[in-house]
Amino acid sequence: KSESTTTSGSMEEASIPVQSVESVEGVAFGGVQVHSSRNAEAEFEDVANAPEQRATEPHPEQRAPQPQPAGCQVGCSRFVRQVLALSRKNVLMLWRNRASTFIRLGSCIFFMLLMFCIIEAINVTIGNQSHVRNLPSPSPEEVPGIKACDRSNCIALAYAPAPANAFVPDTDALDAAALSGVSTEKQAELERVHSVMRSVISNNKGGALDAKQVMGFTSAQDMDDYILTNQGNVLSGVILDSPAAENTSFVMMLNVSNADDVGWFRADEKDMQLLKTRWAAVQVEVSKGIGRALLGAGELDIALSLQPFAHPPAAR
Repeated sequence: KSESTTTSGSMEEASIPVQSVESVEGVAFGGVQVHSSRNAEAEFEDVANAPEQRATEPHPEQRAPQPQPAGCQVGCSRFVRQVLALSRKNVLMLWRNRASTFIRLGSCIFFMLLMFCIIEAINVTIGNQSHVRNLPSPSPEEVPGIKACDRSNCIALAYAPAPANAFVPDTDALDAAALSGVSTEKQAELERVHSVMRSVISNNKGGALDAKQVMGFTSAQDMDDYILTNQGNVLSGVILDSPAAENTSFVMMLNVSNADDVGWFRADEKDMQLLKTRWAAVQVEVSKGIGRALLGAGELDIALSLQPFAHPPAAR
């Protein structure tokens, strides 16, 4: 085999005997580099395959994005630095104003202790009341008689009907002058009512009532007018209806409302104790008076006791 080369300075052709292609590799003849046929074939294959390689390579825009550093690393570190700086500034300001700082902290503790003391005082105050105590087996309480007034200008018991308004039943019998101008049926009713009230005054449990603390009125409307005019001065009232001795009934009236600062009348829970000391007492004493004065019961006595329901302690 022979390999021919052409130089730039001579147009002559020369034949060079080559024993082996592998042995003539990278030899220069007249300034021309000569490569072996194996390298030439490899370069030719690379050039021929270059379009296919470019076709298989992804477009730069289609390549997978390179991982970037997390943005929170910068933002979080900045946030931590700012928090630490502000905290240090606040600590320095509080330390420079030590008196104000201690007063702020101490006032919170002081008011917490004050509220605790107030709550304990309230619990001690209401702890003895029956509706908050644990009563698995409450004991009955006997109803006393009608409670007398402990102040002046007070009426323990008002009643109707009576011969006149503001009538005081201080005698056992009615005067004829008090019954003048009244029908026979009305006179008989007034005498029966008067007898009942005299029995109530004389036989009241716990002691006789003062007749001056009992006042009669001609009608229920007159009694209501007096109660409205003298608010708080009448403790209880009773309206009797006695068309016959064996047919006598009554309606009780009891003041269990208080006027508050804005003028509203409301029922006060603490006045529920009046149901035992006044309401039940009026019911018992008037019932005994009817039995003694009108039915000839003689020494009739009624013993009434009140007992609350059993209940657990109230949640406070």
